[in-house]
Amino acid sequence: MFLNTKSPVQLIKHTIKSFKHEEVNNNKLQGFEFQEFSEFSESQNHIMQKLPSNCFEEIFESMDNDRNSLFSCALVNRHWCRLSIPLLWRRPFEHGYPKDFGLKLIKIYINFLPVEERELLRAQDILSSNNNNNSSSSNNNSNKLLLLFEYPKYIQYFDINNFIYAIKLWVIKNNKSNKPYDPNKFEQKIHLLARLLGNLFCKYSNGFKLINYQNNHDIKFTDITSYNGIESVLHKLNEFKYQSFNIIDEYCLSWNNLFNNLSEYTYNIQYLSIHIYKNNRYEYSEIDDSIIKLIQSQKNLKSLSLSNFWRNSSIFYSAIGDHCNSLTYLRLEGLSDVILLIKLLNTCRNLITLDLIQSTKGDDYEHNLNLTTLSVTDFNLSVKNFYYNFNDTNVGTLIYFLKLIGRNLFTFSSTLYTIPLPVLVTLKNHNSYITHLSLKISHDLLQVFSNLLKNLSLKYLFLNTSKYHKLSLHHIIQLAESLPTSLLYLDLNFMITSKEFESLLLNSNSNFITIAFHNIFENHKDYLKIMVDHVINNSGSLREIRFQKDFFNRDCNNFVNFQKWLDDELKFVIDNYNNDDVDDNIIINNDILKELKVSEIKSYNTNFGSYWY
Repeated sequence: MFLNTKSPVQLIKHTIKSFKHEEVNNNKLQGFEFQEFSEFSESQNHIMQKLPSNCFEEIFESMDNDRNSLFSCALVNRHWCRLSIPLLWRRPFEHGYPKDFGLKLIKIYINFLPVEERELLRAQDILSSNNNNNSSSSNNNSNKLLLLFEYPKYIQYFDINNFIYAIKLWVIKNNKSNKPYDPNKFEQKIHLLARLLGNLFCKYSNGFKLINYQNNHDIKFTDITSYNGIESVLHKLNEFKYQSFNIIDEYCLSWNNLFNNLSEYTYNIQYLSIHIYKNNRYEYSEIDDSIIKLIQSQKNLKSLSLSNFWRNSSIFYSAIGDHCNSLTYLRLEGLSDVILLIKLLNTCRNLITLDLIQSTKGDDYEHNLNLTTLSVTDFNLSVKNFYYNFNDTNVGTLIYFLKLIGRNLFTFSSTLYTIPLPVLVTLKNHNSYITHLSLKISHDLLQVFSNLLKNLSLKYLFLNTSKYHKLSLHHIIQLAESLPTSLLYLDLNFMITSKEFESLLLNSNSNFITIAFHNIFENHKDYLKIMVDHVINNSGSLREIRFQKDFFNRDCNNFVNFQKWLDDELKFVIDNYNNDDVDDNIIINNDILKELKVSEIKSYNTNFGSYWY
């Protein structure tokens, strides 16, 4: 146990913060001197030296999504570098990086290809001589010594769309003639380089954990099951994503081979997402069969996301039912044969989240829900989080699901159309344990909605309104008076003026910690000043405001760092706060002012789980 000193985690964060990697000349990265723990006291340094390696590994793993911090860690010392590099390189194609970055990735990976394969690339004008001056086996090994790590062995997450994009940039860059390629030759070069690098990944990698296909052309250039040694790297596959917006005959066979081969090579996928869009559900039945086989071949699916592309709901629901004891998340884009779906859901006793959403192509089929054939008492869904987002107003289906879930429901979201009166009544009568609520409301039903709010112990509330029915100041006050005291996070996706915001705070008894705005385009300082006023004069609980950056933002340039700009705005408001506005009997607590913050919030997503902290 560590006494009277910083914890190991705090020490690591201190090192990351204090080490300025911007000062390192990136062109001379191999010659940098590692920093030791010189800024620590002797006792702190002792702790850092004695901390077990597996403890460091766990801490670094927690920073997986913070690439800047991991890069800083790689420059601290050799030990930290060896721990950081595998994390930085395990998902190299996660994003559509700037062109130069993608080109650098491809260049590094090509450096690991055998001499004969690099010669083949030169012969095909895919690799120019100045990309690699070594052309003989005698100097090939010396060339590899320039690289500190075997980077291909770290890849675990394979995002194929960005991989192909980087390869296309590479092929274009190495076009010596600077003339447009013949389309067929261009595709042949992409396919060749993708195959060679794919074989390289299979040779070095200890196993893929995620494979992500995002469009039709991915399968055209990268059929992973054709790589040499692919069987040996799929045994760890934990997540598979596939999305194709339009079925093309020339790819159909490749898709079938992909799904069928995955069924043979891997059995431990836990997160499966397949979204295919047909012209009608009865064509390409062989694709249905191969996907059913893939679902059935897995041992314990936890998360499943599917578009409604199949011709036979009974067979698909039966395949999903094989995972009724392990499935915790189910997302269906489009609905069909709801009665069969309800019978399936009734067997999924560990299902936590049910996400039903309008089909992207708007081709939802008849819900086939005859309320006279089912009794609510015959079923009891264990779902805790229910997202229902359709453009239509099939109120009967939604109400039936809400009744089936009943008091098990904690989170409910339906924002694509204005929520009707029968649904509000159902929520009030059957779902009184909701703590997270996301709705699109109208002012004419605000009284009914207010009665619902008074009946709930909400922690999170997101509200959207129709752009044609703006809430007036009277409506804002009415809403404020109905907000429960338990509410901590209020998220508003409609226009609200600074005066209306002030009225909302003054008329509400809620213990807000955070309020988020998605439609504020100017006068941000006014909202921040109201927060400061509220905290000082009314001892309010509000500590944070979040703003969404928008193209129409008139307060700041679209090219500035929005978060930095927000921080500067809040600092200006606090530094220039007018003490004349403060009651003489009130003493300003500077510690509370230090707790205030402003943050950027991303555009709202119908699945708002990531918003809650």
